Amino acid sequence: MAIETVSWRRHFPFNAEQTVNIVGEIGPLFAMFIVNGLHGIAAGTWALIICTVLSLGVTLWVLGRPPIMPFIAGAVSLTFGTLTLITGDPMWIQIKVTLFNALVAFLLWMGLRSGKNFFRFVFRKTFHYTEE
Repeated sequence: MAIETVSWRRHFPFNAEQTVNIVGEIGPLFAMFIVNGLHGIAAGTWALIICTVLSLGVTLWVLGRPPIMPFIAGAVSLTFGTLTLITGDPMWIQIKVTLFNALVAFLLWMGLRSGKNFFRFVFRKTFHYTEE
């Protein structure tokens, strides 16, 4: 019986640029959830802000250009994280996801109305889309 060696790269669904984009968006959220669970909302918010700034810097350095969606999501995270720290009210960081999703939904709706593909524009290098 012959054993075939399998390269993990052949089965990994993303290229390097896609991986940097995805990790850059998900990494700060994981950091926030872990630190929040261990040390509370203020420390979790600081973790989110610091990791967001780091991930945006690394993404810009690695890709050599600012990717649209991570920078939009990062700006929203920084804004609501800063509001949480300034006011001491965790409501700001808690509603961030809802407001961000509402913004994306609005942009998708506008794209449908205008015939423009919003996801293709912002995720052009992260995911592969077909017209369907």
